[in-house]
Amino acid sequence: MKILLVTPHIFAGGAEKVVLHSAQKLQDLGCEVAVATLSLNLAGLPQELKNLRFITPKKQLPASELDGSRVTVQSMAEETFALFRLLRKHAADYDVLNPFNFPSYWATLFALTRRPVVWTCSEVLGPYRKTKSLYETSVFFRIAFNFSASVDRQIVKWGVDEIVTYSNQNRQLILEKYGLPSKVIPACVDFEFFSQRISHAKEQLGYLGNVILLHVGWLVPSKNHLVSIRALYKIKEKVPNAKLIIVGTGSFEPTLKQEVSRLGLGDSVVFTDATSQEQLRLLYQACDLNIYPVRNQTFGLVPFEVLAAGKPSIVSRECGAADLIETQKIGFLIEPDADELAKTVLYALEYPVLVEAMVERGRKYVSEYLTWTRYAQEMHAIFKNVLGTQRLTAEGKNPKS
Repeated sequence: MKILLVTPHIFAGGAEKVVLHSAQKLQDLGCEVAVATLSLNLAGLPQELKNLRFITPKKQLPASELDGSRVTVQSMAEETFALFRLLRKHAADYDVLNPFNFPSYWATLFALTRRPVVWTCSEVLGPYRKTKSLYETSVFFRIAFNFSASVDRQIVKWGVDEIVTYSNQNRQLILEKYGLPSKVIPACVDFEFFSQRISHAKEQLGYLGNVILLHVGWLVPSKNHLVSIRALYKIKEKVPNAKLIIVGTGSFEPTLKQEVSRLGLGDSVVFTDATSQEQLRLLYQACDLNIYPVRNQTFGLVPFEVLAAGKPSIVSRECGAADLIETQKIGFLIEPDADELAKTVLYALEYPVLVEAMVERGRKYVSEYLTWTRYAQEMHAIFKNVLGTQRLTAEGKNPKS
C-alpha cells in the first residue's frame, strides 16, 4: 500500500510529531510512505524521523505568523494553493491520502486526485483557535472566516472518506459541525525515548534545591501561561523555592513577561525554547510537576510524554487528553484558573506517595497502550477499508452488502 501523508509544515511540534511517527511505523508495516509538506525544519527531531521520504516544493514555503487579518487570510490561501499544486503533481503515485492539519484536507479535494481521503483531524477548522483574537476584533477577518467555515463543511462532507481524531472531545465537535462520525485513535508517545533515565537532571539544569513547575507549549493565549504565572505567585507564599519554567516560543511572550514583571516574579520564571527532544526530556525529568491549564485543546501529547519520563501532570478539563487521564486515574484534572491550579500543585506536593502511585499507573498505561505501533496498525486497517470500499464502488457493488 502506498500512502501519502499531507501537512502544511514539519517542525518539532506535537501535531507534527504525530505525522512523522505515523509515517515511520506505517513503513515498518511494509507500506510505501511519503510526507508532502511545504517546509521542513527537522532541527530537534530524532534522527529516525529525519530519514523519512519528504515531498516539498522546489522553493519551500515557510510557515507565516498569523498576524493581522489580511496577512492571515493571504497566508492560508497561499498554503492551500501550494499544497494543491504539490498534490496535483504527486498524489497519483499513491493509493490513499492522509491529510492532517488545515488546509491540507482542502487541498486534497481541490486537487481532484480521485484517491480516497482519510482526514486525521486534530482541530475542527484549525485556524479558529489560533486566530480567535482576530475573529473577535476584525470585521474583515470574521466575514472571511465565516465564509471559509461554510466552505469547510462542504469540503469535509463531500471530499473526505473517513475521519480520525485523537479524543472524544473532538469527536463530539466533529459530529456537531459536520454531522459525521469519526474514529478516535489517541495520539501516542515514544515511550522508549522519554523513559530513558537521566541522572541528576535537576542538577544539570542548575535548579537543585528548587521545586520546578513546567509548562510546555506555544506562547499563545489558548495555552494559558498567564494562569500558570498567576498560580506561581500564590504557590510561592507556601513554597518560596518554587520556579516556573515556560518552554516555547510565540507572539504572546511580551505579554507573559509583562505579567511576570507586574507580579515581581522575575527570578522565579524562566523562559526557554527546548530546541531538541533531548532537551525536552531533560526538562521533563527535572521538573516536580508538569502543569497544563490549556483552553480548548482537542488532545495534548505533553502530559503523556511527561508520564513516560516519570513525572505527574495537572491538566485542564478543557483538554481532550482529560478523558484518558480521568478514566485511567493518571493525573490531576482542574478547571483552568489560577486558584485551582495553585491549590492542586500544593496538594500534589503534600502527598508524594499518592503522586508516585499515579505516575506508575500512568507509565504502565502509556507503555502498553499509547504506542506508535498500535496507532499505525489501526490507521493501516482504516486505509485498507477505504481502499476496499472504493474498489467495490468502482465495480458497481454496494460496499455495505
